[in-house]
Amino acid sequence: MSRRREGGATANTAGVLLDRAVALVLVVATFTAYRAIGGPTAAHQSNQPHFVLLADALLHGHLWVDPAKAARLGDITPFEGRFYVSFPPMPALMMLPFVARVGPGFNDALFTVVLGAINTAVAFLLARRFNRPGLHGAIVDVPYWAAVSIALLLGFGTVHLSASLAGTVWFTAHIVSVFFMLLYLLECCGRCRPGVAGLALAAAFLARTPAIFAALFWLLLTLRQSRDFPWFAGQSARFALPLVLAVGLLLAQNQVRFHHATDFGYQSMRIAGSLKSDLQTYGQFSPHFLDRNLKALLVTPPVVRWSAVQDWVRASGGLLGVPHALTVPPARSGRQFPIQFDPFGTGLWAVSPALLIALRIPSRREVLLFGAAWLTVLVVAVPDLLYYNTGWVQYGYRFSLDFMPLLLIPVALGLRRPLPPLLRMTWIVLLIVSFASNLTGTRWFLHLPPY
Repeated sequence: MSRRREGGATANTAGVLLDRAVALVLVVATFTAYRAIGGPTAAHQSNQPHFVLLADALLHGHLWVDPAKAARLGDITPFEGRFYVSFPPMPALMMLPFVARVGPGFNDALFTVVLGAINTAVAFLLARRFNRPGLHGAIVDVPYWAAVSIALLLGFGTVHLSASLAGTVWFTAHIVSVFFMLLYLLECCGRCRPGVAGLALAAAFLARTPAIFAALFWLLLTLRQSRDFPWFAGQSARFALPLVLAVGLLLAQNQVRFHHATDFGYQSMRIAGSLKSDLQTYGQFSPHFLDRNLKALLVTPPVVRWSAVQDWVRASGGLLGVPHALTVPPARSGRQFPIQFDPFGTGLWAVSPALLIALRIPSRREVLLFGAAWLTVLVVAVPDLLYYNTGWVQYGYRFSLDFMPLLLIPVALGLRRPLPPLLRMTWIVLLIVSFASNLTGTRWFLHLPPY
């Protein structure tokens, strides 16, 4: 019996070490690919380095940022002659040691690329975590090929790619939130220590506030395992404590900045003129915006001028010239690339069609986990769908990153069972389309060749 236990423990340790080795390879490979795809974008600080300026301000003991540099920033909040970053501060807190060493010239774009590469590895570890017992219930056998494809789907087949390479304030916040949300789910589906899970979710909340609604996932899993009310109450208190402290931190920050704990600075933020009317008329959140956001999330197609494809190929020097035309700046006299995107959102059906596997009906033992993940996705999406803008200029719908880590769970459940030949081929095709769509959209968003 003891030998059998020792053999099992040794095999489990070897499996964990192999998972970590694969995760490390994913980090290096993704970082290398991101640098190649993004070209020069990560070579210097972004043009919207709000979090770098906030980190520098914190190092100097105040919350207002350098007025000379803030004057040229978008989405900055002026108040009593000073400028403030209204966005939650977690990205700035993570940058503190780097800004302390490098100064206010710290490269936030490179920071976001590195963290985006790490996210792919954590997504892989999350998928593999289902192969061991945890609060999620019965073991879910997710094979290596499925776990790797899930990591690549996040890293290259969703708007995580364009967000990682954009590197500006809005996208850095998303990448930081995805990182902590993945850690939160990793803990929920593993040992689920309530304090650790709560701390990870609080960190995600301090990057993107809708993340706090993902507490529902922990609650549903814990209720299933609940022994009695005192046990559940104790677990809930330990889980909620970091979240309460995080909310308190934001309220205290508001009090210091704007003399009012519930004033987050969004109403007086310096925003694009075309957005002001809706914000002033309907407020920051309203059902009025639901239709617009649903279209940006699910419906809006890319703009493909099929009639111009032949002209573009001809202007590129024929089929042999296409690879060159895709990787070098187009000549002024050249034809416009025939695929364009709506700057205010492109539907998931065109951006990440591989996510359709998340709709595959689970087995009976996986229904609760499947349902908990999907229900939490819907709850987290609500504030984004009621928001007064769709995310402004972007590729895809960047707010989908608020719930994308949760979607990886039903994706893992959809892939863990053998795929019939037709479904396997469909999955491969949709994955390739997702990669191609995000590669094209990212290059379009960053104004890189062939755009």
